[in-house]
Amino acid sequence: MTRAMRRSAASALAAALFSLGAQAAPAPEGASPLEAAGPGSGIDVGPLKFSAGPQADGGFGATLNGAGVRAFTPWIPASWLTLSPYVEFDVDAGFSSAADAVNNASVTLRPAIGTSFLSANDLGMEVPFLIVYAYLDARYRFGTIEEEGELKRANQGIYGGGLDFRFEGLYRWWEGALIDPIDFPRLTVGYYTVDETDTSAVSVPEEILADAIQASLQLGLQLRWQCRAGGASGAETCPLQLIAEAKGTRPTTGLDTKTQGFYDVALTYKTSEEVHPVLHYRSGTEQGLEYDRQIILGVLWELTPK
Repeated sequence: MTRAMRRSAASALAAALFSLGAQAAPAPEGASPLEAAGPGSGIDVGPLKFSAGPQADGGFGATLNGAGVRAFTPWIPASWLTLSPYVEFDVDAGFSSAADAVNNASVTLRPAIGTSFLSANDLGMEVPFLIVYAYLDARYRFGTIEEEGELKRANQGIYGGGLDFRFEGLYRWWEGALIDPIDFPRLTVGYYTVDETDTSAVSVPEEILADAIQASLQLGLQLRWQCRAGGASGAETCPLQLIAEAKGTRPTTGLDTKTQGFYDVALTYKTSEEVHPVLHYRSGTEQGLEYDRQIILGVLWELTPK
């Protein structure tokens, strides 16, 4: 694939993400991700989030991350088996105004198919407590590395696959607790390989080129404080929310196989459905690329609110 073709593909993928996010219908207030996406789909629909504001180091910072999802009609090959396919478009980007900032971004296309494991709730109805997906992952990232005091381009195509675990049953366990999940915990474990690297550097660190195993944990929580009823359903919403993601990457090739960590944490106070204040922290290393430490006190805008 030529450089022009890779750039065109990355641009098309980003355009598809924004198109998908714009088409996603908002979920009923208070609905769980399963209820939001429709029966049998088990998909958390969005949102795509943009945060911006002054950083702790005196500069200006911004981040864009989130996902758009297209779920398809579940396939039921047997009475005991329901398969739910979907395609996810994911984006993650960070920007800092500092002259020596290492700004990185990635866009991902992830087709997947999975099934639900059921358990009985308090009413005796069978509902999902664990959803497991097998997925393929095609990612293009726009990276920056430092070489002899200068910032160099290091763009890559990365491919892989793995398993995605959604722990829907935790909703029932935590119901009525002081801390309540707003998104069910999501654990992904996958294996990735670098297809090609487009760089302006003379030499590239081997950990950027290495195959790797990566695990990611995502979690959304709300503190049951100043909660209020709202929407047609009268479901309770609580303004103070924590959204966090942690990634661990371990190279499987090359001499340096030390585990790398990346962390993204946002504490928000929801004053509206779309725009609210945020304290946002992100830092670490993912698949060889180092992300600058950002502490942003600003606003968060949900571009595709649930």
